[in-house]
Amino acid sequence: MTNNCNVCNNHSKLISFSLSAIFFACMSQLAIGQDSTLLQPRWEVGVDLLSPFKPIRLDELNSTYGLIIKRSFEPKNALRFRSNFGYDYMPDPPVKGFNQPRSYSLSFDLGYEKRRQHKRFVHYYGADLIFRLHRLENVIGLGISPGTGTTFTRDRGRINSLGIAAFTGGKYFIAERISLSLETNIHLVYGKIVYTNSQVNTAGQVVSPSVVTTSTNGIEFKVSPISVIYLSYYF
Repeated sequence: MTNNCNVCNNHSKLISFSLSAIFFACMSQLAIGQDSTLLQPRWEVGVDLLSPFKPIRLDELNSTYGLIIKRSFEPKNALRFRSNFGYDYMPDPPVKGFNQPRSYSLSFDLGYEKRRQHKRFVHYYGADLIFRLHRLENVIGLGISPGTGTTFTRDRGRINSLGIAAFTGGKYFIAERISLSLETNIHLVYGKIVYTNSQVNTAGQVVSPSVVTTSTNGIEFKVSPISVIYLSYYF
């Protein structure tokens, strides 16, 4: 009778141990699965809610962005890219072939960021390389030139700039795949500005050589306490 009790006790202990092992194994797999989800999703696409109120200005070395794309390689770091393109087209220019386009601009930043997450809040910081390219053309000012007849003044300009920016920000996950971010930016940009002036006739032919009216360069240092407010989606 005693031997039967011992056998029953041993079986009970074995069953309890097996159930405990299965329970802890399941919990371990669940924990591993939860940790692996921290590496996903890899991609983030954000729209700047301030960009409609900050139009691009060609007379500045800095620019604004409406869209940002980030690619995470692990939970604590990511590459980021943002770009902007502006185009101004005149469908019926005063001189055929000119002011088409009247101006265009291309800007993009490529950067790296580090992250620290606490529950729904993420603090991030890093640096961007800045590239800017602006071109513009205006044909204005009807006039009369001796020997050439009716002429127009053609103004052309270009602004090229290169720089670096440091940023820091915070984001809050308002849903599983949606976050709201606020970012502070400090940038240092070097730019070269050149404007030329010439005369053209009604056929678009140049009747006087181009003259450089402006040729300068400069450095811009700017602090933007609230540079962007991103609404982002993750996938």
